[in-house]
Amino acid sequence: MKKIVLFLLLTANFIACKRNANFTDKKTEKEEFTVTNSKKEISFDDLEEVSLPFCIKGSYVKDDLYYVDIDKFLGFHKLKKSLNKEVNALFHKGTIDFITNEEVFIAYPYYQESEDSPPFAVKKIQINDSITTVLYGYIRVNEYSVPRIELQTFDKQGNYIDSIILYYRLADECSGERTFCIDKNFKIKIQTEFGCTAIEKDDEDFNFEQTDTFKITETGKIVKQ
Repeated sequence: MKKIVLFLLLTANFIACKRNANFTDKKTEKEEFTVTNSKKEISFDDLEEVSLPFCIKGSYVKDDLYYVDIDKFLGFHKLKKSLNKEVNALFHKGTIDFITNEEVFIAYPYYQESEDSPPFAVKKIQINDSITTVLYGYIRVNEYSVPRIELQTFDKQGNYIDSIILYYRLADECSGERTFCIDKNFKIKIQTEFGCTAIEKDDEDFNFEQTDTFKITETGKIVKQ
């Protein structure tokens, strides 16, 4: 009789332990699922905030390293690359330029090919509590080297929203430059110039100028005005 009672007690204790273990496992799985699916907020705190209005205008560049050395390029404009790997890694590749005229198309999409410099965050503009704009500098190398500054917008979790190429400079057989100003209302005025001097006697000089205005909205979209 004692053996039967002892057996029943041991069996009941084993079932209770197994149920507790199953409950603990399910609870742990639920906690792990919750952690995995909650994306943390990205910190942009170490980026220097732009004082608006902020402009980069055309200027004469003497140093040829400006076109091939990212530090020389950024230093010329009194910009400094961020070493925040998390923010640098947010950069969205493949921005399509708003000027599609093939005769003056310089701002080819950037995909960080082997000869290109990596993109570095250099400044930020806080649109509101939810939206941050980051200015990135990089050098795209194709047939020629073109230093650029690109603006991209993100939400708190670092999700990409929109982007626009603000600045570039080309010095080759033809020359081109894009400059910009961002005012206190987050309006962006962009001036694009491109020109080629005639080589042959019967050829004509080619010049192109265009001014465009955009606005960064409260949702982070960049809208043409």
